[in-house]
This record gives sequence, C-alpha cells and structure tokens, in this order.
Amino acid sequence: MTGRGAISGGLLTAGLVLVISGCAGQATASPGDWVLDARPSQSSDSGGGLFPLALAANGDGGIWGRSGQTWVHVNEVGDIDARLNYDPLPSPWETRSFDVIQGDDLIVTSTWANGDIMGDLLRISLDTGSSTTILHEENAMGGVAIDGESIAYVSYDADSTQFSVKRMDPGSSSGIGLATFAGNGAEASLDVGPTHEIYVATPTERAVISPDGSIASTPQTSATPLVSVNDTGQAVWVTDKEESDVPYVILNASDAQRSVIDEHSTCGQSSLLLTTNKAIDQGTVLPFLCEPFGIAWSSNSAFTVSIGDEGNAALVRASLPSPPAN
Repeated sequence: MTGRGAISGGLLTAGLVLVISGCAGQATASPGDWVLDARPSQSSDSGGGLFPLALAANGDGGIWGRSGQTWVHVNEVGDIDARLNYDPLPSPWETRSFDVIQGDDLIVTSTWANGDIMGDLLRISLDTGSSTTILHEENAMGGVAIDGESIAYVSYDADSTQFSVKRMDPGSSSGIGLATFAGNGAEASLDVGPTHEIYVATPTERAVISPDGSIASTPQTSATPLVSVNDTGQAVWVTDKEESDVPYVILNASDAQRSVIDEHSTCGQSSLLLTTNKAIDQGTVLPFLCEPFGIAWSSNSAFTVSIGDEGNAALVRASLPSPPAN
C-alpha cells in the first residue's frame, strides 16, 4: 500500500543551518577526556532546541531525528540540512520507531493507537513522501532495527505482560519469533550489532540475541530504555543511575546548549552506560547527557544524544577519548 501519507514543509536549506562557535576561555580536551560537542539544533539563533528527537544514523555520518510528524536531518559536520513534516499513515496510526536503510529511505513501525491493537511495518521515502506497507500484524509494533536485508522488530499485545522480538527476512510475508521478554513492548528498544546480534533494552533488562538463538541478559532499571550499537560492538544504553568520575569537556556549545548539557550532567533517574563486545553486564558509566530522548552512533568514535524537553532541548555529539600519546 503506497502514498497514504502527505508531505509538507519541504526541505530547509542554508537558512536553517547554524554555526556554533565556542565560548571565550573554553577548555581544551586532554587525552582521556570525553568531548561533548553541541550540534546546531532545529530551532533559533540561540542554538537551543525546540523539542527532543528520537534518533537513527543514516550510514554516512549523518543522523535522522523525529518528533511526532517532524523529521530533521543532521549531516556529518553537524549542520541541519533538511527539515520536513511527514506522517506515513493517518490518525489514529502512530509512528513508534524507525531505522534508516540509506539516505532518505527508512523503515518505520506504526501502531493503531486506539488500544494498540494492530501494527504495520512500512518502508518510507522522506524524499518523495511515499510509503509502502511491507507487513501487517494483528499485534502492535514497537522498536525496529535493520539487519542487512532483514528487519528486527518488537511485536506485542497491549494486554500482555510479555512481548516478542521478531525478524522479517527478504521474501517473507511474516515475522519469525526470536525471543520473548517480560514487560510492555511499547517501552522496548532495539539495535543490531556488527555480527547480526540483536540488542534489546527494556525497563528491567539488557539483552543480546545471538544469531544462533542464544540470549545473554542482565537486569537493569531504566525509565527510558534505549540502546545504540556501533560497527565495533560498542553499545550505549540508558540504565540505572550511577555515580561516575569519567572526565569530559564541553566544546563548541552556545550558552543555551551549555545550559541544557549542564542540566543533564546530574543524573536523577538514569545514566548512560558504554559496553563492549557483548559484555552487557559491565561497562563504563558516563556522568553526562543523562535522561536522553534519543541516541545514535554517527561513527565508531562518536554518538549523538538528544536531551532536554519541549522548548529546551539540544543535540550533543559525545566523542570517545583520544588515546594517550606514546
């Protein structure tokens, strides 16, 4: 089924691109420091964001962000080069999650919001404003992640205390159940690792489903469970609040952006956790960018985080520390 959405607003070009300069007297990064680099956001000359964004990388260093019907693209140098309004299905359908195939082509999950009674998996083009339904289920759908030519997604019954992670393979007309987890599927997040592992984040659990079907898991407490994995197997999770003395420095942030970053450097409910090589029961707790709305790796050495709330949000790139000089 195609063309059920309508596109409006068009692409925003140079008029929206902001250049953020560092503050006078700003610190410089030392080896071992994480670097927080605020990205030009989707609002005004102040550099602060109007709204938080769900995020997904598009494979060339850029990132797509979504809030409701609004889509924003941040390119590899951190400038916003597109903004548009698009909803692939009419109300009461709601887009729940998305991942990027390439460029402007995305996979999204959409759920009938009146009771969460059914869901669609769609391929959409933000360039042409068109959509094609590739799978319909009489279950709601949540998190989604692309694994080569296959698609991993969350399928759930709103009245159930469990949800399923499924995979749809090329040429298939249905999803294959891979694993079942406790909890509300609407709250789960997915991503795919470099050797086809499926990473699953829930309010109570971090898990990795291996290609052979085995599952590694560890308990957690997360008010906003998110996970994003890079091509080396490093994963960023939103998990339990923990103290951390990891050093970091804020560069290239306006006063408005710096204020948002500072507000999210005291973790009230949850912290970022960096894990490596599927060792999800241990990792490095990060003392910044707490309570994020979206996370996406833009390269193997940096990920972008959306923090803040309506009218006071920011996009921030967190770069891994440089190794000490020999």
